[in-house]
Amino acid sequence: MNRIRFYREKAGLSIRQLAKRAGVHRSYLGQVESGYYPASTKFLARIAKELGVAIKDLIGKE
Repeated sequence: MNRIRFYREKAGLSIRQLAKRAGVHRSYLGQVESGYYPASTKFLARIAKELGVAIKDLIGKE
């Protein structure tokens, strides 16, 4: 499972909710979670902040 998805689901958030809180488009978040697009550092910083985790927790192998 994608780490962003893991932490999002752990926080009890839908893609729509997390995208709105982080100020990113929900379809882009979904595509990053699915592995279709790589995430930029700025994107990861926004997502990490909203999930209450460090950027390093969102990247790398599971």
